[in-house]
Parts: sequence; C-alpha cells; structure tokens
Amino acid sequence: RREGNRLFRNGAYEEALICYSGALEVLRVAELEVLPMKSALASNQAMCLLRLQRPTEAEERASAALAADAANGKAAYRRALARIAIGVDMRGAVEDLQKAARLDPQNAEVRRKLEEARQLAEAPPVSVDAAA
Repeated sequence: RREGNRLFRNGAYEEALICYSGALEVLRVAELEVLPMKSALASNQAMCLLRLQRPTEAEERASAALAADAANGKAAYRRALARIAIGVDMRGAVEDLQKAARLDPQNAEVRRKLEEARQLAEAPPVSVDAAA
C-alpha cells in the first residue's frame, strides 16, 4: 500500500493502481479478512481510476470499498465523484456525499460537492431532441 501511495503522489496512477491490485491479491491469496485494509485499497484504486478518467470502474471499486467497510468516507466521496462523472444516479451521488459529510463534517470539499450534486439531481433531464 505504501508503494502505491508513493506512486500516486508522483502522478503514476496506472502503476499505483497495479500496486493496489497486487496488495488486494496478496490479501485474497493469504485468505486474510482485513476488511479495513481491503476497503482502503479498493478506495485508493477508485481514486486512481478517477484520475485516469475511468469513472465506471472507479464507481465499482468504490462500491467494493464500501462493501468491505461501510464507514469509509473517502470511498463514499469517491463513488459520488464517479457517479457525477458518469452522469447517472445523481440521487445516489447525493446520498454518498451526505454520508461522507456525516463521516467528515469538517471537509469543505465534500460539502461543496454535495451542493453541486444536489443541483444536478434537481435539474430537469435534458431530452435527446432538445440536445440535437
């Protein structure tokens, strides 16, 4: 995990993603049920995928992180970012951001994104005819 974090800090997102995947594989092979670690690694994968502009995969990895540890505020935040980037499930993004805000009430970025997601969730859908 430390090596993945170092790679991420240096902007090597693909390499960090591989590193986090390897760490998850080690836990799987060793049959270790270290749920907080699994959650942190999957959440870190989600952040790498967001940076790599792969939001659908990021949403999946953030969901896996939350399945391992429902109290992972970073994973909830990252899943919300992925949902916003995909442009679907804005209500789910709002719920994730509300959860992240409850878990980290001092985080101004979470509160800002929550307001943005609320506005997106309340916006009327754009019809295909109107966009053409």
